[in-house]
Amino acid sequence: MARESRTHLRFRIEPQLQKRLEAAQKKSGRTLTAEIAERLKQSFDIPDQSQSIASDVASEVSSELSFELSSIEGSVSEIQIQIRAILSHLGLPDPVEERKAAQRREAEARRARRAEAEKAAEQAIERIQRAKPPDASPPAETKDEDSK
Repeated sequence: MARESRTHLRFRIEPQLQKRLEAAQKKSGRTLTAEIAERLKQSFDIPDQSQSIASDVASEVSSELSFELSSIEGSVSEIQIQIRAILSHLGLPDPVEERKAAQRREAEARRARRAEAEKAAEQAIERIQRAKPPDASPPAETKDEDSK
């Protein structure tokens, strides 16, 4: 079996850190070099793992919120139906339907005002055209303008 290519490093560490590494190495059953290498690898993997965990949590929270929101929307719809039934039973108008009807009336009134304004504009144009003499021609040029 071919041996992996490795680089020999020498570095200094604090005695407390060395004791902690040696304790971890004994607990894991690895050599001190293997323990240091594994911990270095893990330190580089942490950001990737954190991102993956954060993504999983966000997805799960989103799914749960979506389910809860759907449940709430269903409950609100049921309550609205019950309120409308009670209002109907009491002979009272449905406020939602009243608001929609008021909006329709407002829209119809705007259309009517627009139609009246258009009709008034057309009538004004017709009056202007009738008031204008039929043989109106542009004013004749004066001699001053001819000499220029």
